[in-house]
Amino acid sequence: MRRNIICGLVLGSSLTIMSTMSQAADSIDAYAGVVTDYIFRGVSLTENRPAIQAGAEYRHSLGMYTGVFLSNVNTDPYQRPGKDGSRAEFDIYAGYGQEYETLGFGWDAGLIAYRFNQRQDNFDEAYVSASFDPWKDHLTVVAKVSYDWSNRDLVAEAKGVLDVGKGFDVYLTPGYVSLDDKAAEDYAFVTLGTSTSFEIKKVIETLDVSINYTTTDKDERPDDNRNLVRDSWWLSLVAHF
Repeated sequence: MRRNIICGLVLGSSLTIMSTMSQAADSIDAYAGVVTDYIFRGVSLTENRPAIQAGAEYRHSLGMYTGVFLSNVNTDPYQRPGKDGSRAEFDIYAGYGQEYETLGFGWDAGLIAYRFNQRQDNFDEAYVSASFDPWKDHLTVVAKVSYDWSNRDLVAEAKGVLDVGKGFDVYLTPGYVSLDDKAAEDYAFVTLGTSTSFEIKKVIETLDVSINYTTTDKDERPDDNRNLVRDSWWLSLVAHF
């Protein structure tokens, strides 16, 4: 995958915004799910086709955490001539964060390694985020900055989540990608969505369901007849065990 494309593309649907909150006890979350299109920072990583994804995360009561994420991908459209694209993604991340409930504030910092079965697609990022709870239990706002130090690319993202009642959330996720490659233009993207969770104790702990719409001002490649950069509706189903 071309470096300016993959760095312009986080862990799409699962970890676009990470905000670590301190836990009363150690916890492990294992999950698996499917998305109808793996949208990563405004661009499809699966040629507008579904992806099966899974992961696990361990959180320590002191605020430390680590996790892994897996997904199928198809990066053929982003390769230079003669290069094969990746078919699998494996990411590992670790960080530390704290929440101060009385102040309605939290912070989080960590590292994430993006690994693909074709090594040219690999890259690494450092990130830091801050979360705010201006309307307790109803509105949460997270701001996050990620930096790919090997390519000097910078991504700024935010996420606002509003609890609208009856178990439903509405969220807005804008982002801006600043690319160090002078041959590529910076661009912005926005995702608007709604989500809810169902408890299915006998089978899984919870099933998260979300419907999303993503748009971007990134230009399409002149030779791209697959329309990978476009406004997209996509559905996400994630089961937690």
